[in-house]
Amino acid sequence: MKKDEKCLGVALVSGGILDYKMFFKEPIKINEEDKDILIFNYFHIAQEGRGNGEMWLKNIIQYYKSKHYKAIYLKSSHPKVFSMYNRLGIEVGEYSSCSDNNLFHRKGKIFKITL
Repeated sequence: MKKDEKCLGVALVSGGILDYKMFFKEPIKINEEDKDILIFNYFHIAQEGRGNGEMWLKNIIQYYKSKHYKAIYLKSSHPKVFSMYNRLGIEVGEYSSCSDNNLFHRKGKIFKITL
């Protein structure tokens, strides 16, 4: 996401034949074929871009829908965005992980956004 050529947000997406264990430690049920789904690995918005995440994500959803993908799976350990992900999709799982520096234990949720 950019505003006036300044990067305010980043989304990293994986598609194709994937090893789901790299993304989801606990197994989740994925009904679609590999070629029809995307995994959002990372979705971050800088402080200056806050408040635009849902609009940006909706634009991303529409873009990939136009490319004929059927679903986006994502996981998050940030409770403040759970309501947004539930508005756009459904919760399909839970997980727990340690922070990058191993100081914090985080509980998160896995969501599926049908396109």
